[in-house]
Amino acid sequence: MAITGRSAAPPPPTAGEEADAVLQTGFDALERVTVDAMINERGPYRFVVDTGANRSVLSTELAQSLGLAADGQAVVHGIAGMLPSPVTRCRTSRTPEQFLI
Repeated sequence: MAITGRSAAPPPPTAGEEADAVLQTGFDALERVTVDAMINERGPYRFVVDTGANRSVLSTELAQSLGLAADGQAVVHGIAGMLPSPVTRCRTSRTPEQFLI
């Protein structure tokens, strides 16, 4: 997937070429790459892109406000190391400019 930030959109694909997905990104106060994400058709919520993570992570407070109950535990790998964490499942929703969790 092609990821774009502050640059111009890529040119359209030529005949017979498959189009890449384009994802609008931003930066937080610490200059980490962020994306807006929809969770269970609500949001958007700002997420930090952690390419070393094996799962998407959200705060306990956001999970509770969305009515997402923990249904197990798993080790989450990320930039800060490995940490056991509650896990849940959520539905994704699709909007043209937003990343899907």
